[in-house]
Amino acid sequence: MTIIGISGCTAILVAGLALQNSTSSVNDIQFEKLMKYDAIVVFEDDSTKSASDIAKEDKQYQDSLNNLDEYKSSLNVYQDSVTFNKKDISKQTGTIYVPQDVDKISDYVLLNDRAIGENYKISDDGAIINEKLATLLGAKVGDKIVMTDSENNDYTIKVANIVENYAGHYVYLSPNYYNKVFGKKVKYNAQLMNFNNKVKDEDKVAETIMNNDKVTNVTLASKIRDMSESSDMGLIILVIVGASGSLAFVVLYNLININISERIREISTIKVLGFYDNEVDMYIFRENIILTFLGILVGCVLGKFLYKFLVSTAELDNMMMIPTVNYMSYLIAGIITMIFAICVMIMMHIRLKNINMIDALKSVE
Repeated sequence: MTIIGISGCTAILVAGLALQNSTSSVNDIQFEKLMKYDAIVVFEDDSTKSASDIAKEDKQYQDSLNNLDEYKSSLNVYQDSVTFNKKDISKQTGTIYVPQDVDKISDYVLLNDRAIGENYKISDDGAIINEKLATLLGAKVGDKIVMTDSENNDYTIKVANIVENYAGHYVYLSPNYYNKVFGKKVKYNAQLMNFNNKVKDEDKVAETIMNNDKVTNVTLASKIRDMSESSDMGLIILVIVGASGSLAFVVLYNLININISERIREISTIKVLGFYDNEVDMYIFRENIILTFLGILVGCVLGKFLYKFLVSTAELDNMMMIPTVNYMSYLIAGIITMIFAICVMIMMHIRLKNINMIDALKSVE
């Protein structure tokens, strides 16, 4: 019962701490490690404009960027909304990106494998998709999947690599592979943009860029991050610690209390024989300490599975949480569990110290 109770306490703590670590770390990883760009600039559809008007707007836009002290670099991309359909899952919406220069995409987006950390390049032999989309579609490297573009046309693409991503679904294609799949050349309708360190007011920079006739929208990465920030997990963690602590306290207190009550004459005898208080304590608590450590070890294993269950049920289709448990979650959960156990032992020490040896020894078995 001690092992079961302590393992339950530790498992709840491990899952709760891992959940807090995941929610607090995901945005940092997504918007600092993976998405390196500072803004996405969307251009107006120029299919109805003359070549001279387009050239004029392009020059005005480029001059505007060159006059911006905050401007560092940009990369032309084609972006479009696509959907994926598969039996037993809801329709998944993602964004397709086709960079004009595939060698420069690494300055704006990190395409890497989450598990092994390998960086990938966009090839002409297939598309790169994010990990959560691959999981939902049951797709592996080398598989072919079907996507539907904004005009409701279906296209089959090959999965070349699967990359780390935690918010949204993304598909990356090279211009040559896009031409092969869609049967047409790419028309770049957006830019990924980086600012330098001189930026003091991003909103003002975005407003300056928006003043160009060529631009229809400017989305700042910082604004995207603000919208995706998770709510504070502090209160939830307090509830989890309180619940797990209560479990450990009730289990240990009752088991040790029963142990003392059933061995009251034995304890009184060794006290009469001259055992010191700390020796009496260890006579009773030694087995509880061993069982507590065993319960913590079992709880760490159970906590990992509990966390995976929570993640699988709490995740939205277009988001992913960190699927692994940080080693610090195991360490902190074990320490907190031991603190609860020590608190119970301190209370039991007081009871052992105040045992009335005469009444206990003269009582009838």
